[in-house]
Amino acid sequence: MRDERVKSLSKALVFVAVIVTVVLTIFNCIGRIYGAKNFKSILKYAENENNIEENKVVNAQNDENKAPFVLHKQGRGAVCIEQSTKRILFEDGAHDKCYPASTTKILTALIVLENLELDRIVTVPAEAQGVEGSSLYLKAGQKITVEDLLLGLMLRSGNDAAVTLAMETCGDVKSFAKLMNEKARSVGAVNSHFANPHGLDDK
Repeated sequence: MRDERVKSLSKALVFVAVIVTVVLTIFNCIGRIYGAKNFKSILKYAENENNIEENKVVNAQNDENKAPFVLHKQGRGAVCIEQSTKRILFEDGAHDKCYPASTTKILTALIVLENLELDRIVTVPAEAQGVEGSSLYLKAGQKITVEDLLLGLMLRSGNDAAVTLAMETCGDVKSFAKLMNEKARSVGAVNSHFANPHGLDDK
């Protein structure tokens, strides 16, 4: 009985030894294949001219990414404000005086939205026809909704739409400009001044 148990145990040990030897041999082969080239697979890594050039390009891009960010602004002034905290992240010439140009139309649109219904039908006044610069080419007497005028104001930058909306809101451009300056001060733009609803230069 004891001899049979010894034989069985011997067979089991031999079997385990064989399995271990086979496993070690397999791992050794795998190690040689995948351990080459600093543990990079030689199946995936071919040291040819194309890969060398690609690596040079990647390395150059990585070097560029490490370089400090340089902002190339096109305008005279720039400011970047974090919306949630109103913290100024970057500014350059933020307080220099300059013409607001068509950014004026943002304020015009805000005032119109506060004072006129979108479906209101407006008659284009004679003062709006032929206003210089970008235009919707509105004709005096033409009927158009406030919504369409706002779309023309903000998407086409229509100066004639700006005048039409200003006169519909306040009766004349001068009164509308006064309302613009009051609104600007109320939201903290205390150094801004507006003379018209479209942003064409005004001394």
